[in-house]
Amino acid sequence: MLEGLMRLIAARPLAQIARDLIDILIVAYVIYRALLVLRGTRAMQMGIGLGIVFLLYLAARTFQLTTLNTILSWLLGSIILVIVVVFQNDIRRALIRMGSKAWLSGGREQQSRVIDEVVAAATELARHRMGAIIAFEQDANVLEFCKSEGIPIESFVTRELLVSMFVPESVNKLHDGAVLIRDLKIARAGVFFPMPETKVLDASLGSRHRAALGITEETDAVVVVVSEERGTISCCFSGNIVLNLDGNSLRTMLLGQFGRASRRKQPSSTRRPSGARASSPPPPPPRVPSQPARPTSSPSLIPPPTTPRIAGPVTARIGPVSSAMPRATLSGETSSSATTTPRPVPQSSFVPQESIPPPPPSSDRSAGSTPSDRAPATLPGGAATTARASDDAQRPPPGEES
Repeated sequence: MLEGLMRLIAARPLAQIARDLIDILIVAYVIYRALLVLRGTRAMQMGIGLGIVFLLYLAARTFQLTTLNTILSWLLGSIILVIVVVFQNDIRRALIRMGSKAWLSGGREQQSRVIDEVVAAATELARHRMGAIIAFEQDANVLEFCKSEGIPIESFVTRELLVSMFVPESVNKLHDGAVLIRDLKIARAGVFFPMPETKVLDASLGSRHRAALGITEETDAVVVVVSEERGTISCCFSGNIVLNLDGNSLRTMLLGQFGRASRRKQPSSTRRPSGARASSPPPPPPRVPSQPARPTSSPSLIPPPTTPRIAGPVTARIGPVSSAMPRATLSGETSSSATTTPRPVPQSSFVPQESIPPPPPSSDRSAGSTPSDRAPATLPGGAATTARASDDAQRPPPGEES
């Protein structure tokens, strides 16, 4: 077989071979673009049905099934008219895209700008906990599956315009619906998508997430959803959903879905960390060896000295006091530091009368009586004191001893 192909190529001129290759490439490209237009749409199912009819026609001719061959021949004779009627919307959309600026120039920069505006709007809406649903239409016609086509906008995609459409005000009739982006422009707003009927969904997903999953099951659209309750960003495509996205992750996912996985280079000063880096906790600070706490001079932190505390009223001892004798303290008073020298008590001091019990009555008041047997003397201030005299004070003067 290979030898026959080589003989056929050698027998044909080089110009004819080049024309055949160009012809094959053009037909392959047209079929490829047609499959992209029909992918994820109801027209794709119709195309599969037409393919089955064509296979039946070939089988009828091969096995010489006369009746079936005649019927299918009548049907396939007008196949061009059938294709135009069935796929009129898809053919019109494909022709519009062929003549658009994005098709001719590739629209890489414009596509990146639109994605950046959508990511900025979704991030701001999530920060303010305002629900939103933004759909990117690709090859399939999303409006064929919508319950409400909304209001035509036909405007450039900007962050301010997207945020204003989802402000939850009573006068804003567009915030409950979805925004449809077609050909890198805001085509419609206030669009309502169908809910999925058969797929079992998580109970925590709201109506916006369900509507986004429903439209991505029917078409090839990519939908960005902002949760009003949790303030999170999600992305739906092909009946799947990715939850809890940040701005960088959403941008990378949208570029990957639109066939451009490589990110546009950003200045290092303005580049934000990725989702994994942003979610990781910061490294712990270095540990400093702990030092023992120094004792403070506060009396409450120093244990009391060995000197016993004297409770009750102020009392004093009359007479010579040794320097080692502790100072009398008030009731509830904390003693000073152990290094403080106690203050000596004076020879006589005023003390309350109740603190000194009265002496027992005695008739002997001679010179030989002790100072403690004497009655306390009442002073003008109303207080009483006891004078402890020395032995020299009790003796008579030298001239009166006889």
